[in-house]
Amino acid sequence: MKNVQPAMNVGKQRRKLIALLPTADTNQKREYVFHLIGLFDAAVEDGQPQPASQFIPMYEEEFDL
Repeated sequence: MKNVQPAMNVGKQRRKLIALLPTADTNQKREYVFHLIGLFDAAVEDGQPQPASQFIPMYEEEFDL
């Protein structure tokens, strides 16, 4: 389920995703973080911005964190 928040601080939410990169200790994890950032950016471009909290659990689930 999408959690669309048109008035959110997009920059702050994107920085939360970027903050995952220092903990991404393999190329696979880094590529996945960039994938999530791409999904985030696409949602923003579509006028349907979603908070980082919609994406971070995907990363955690993918790598059993």
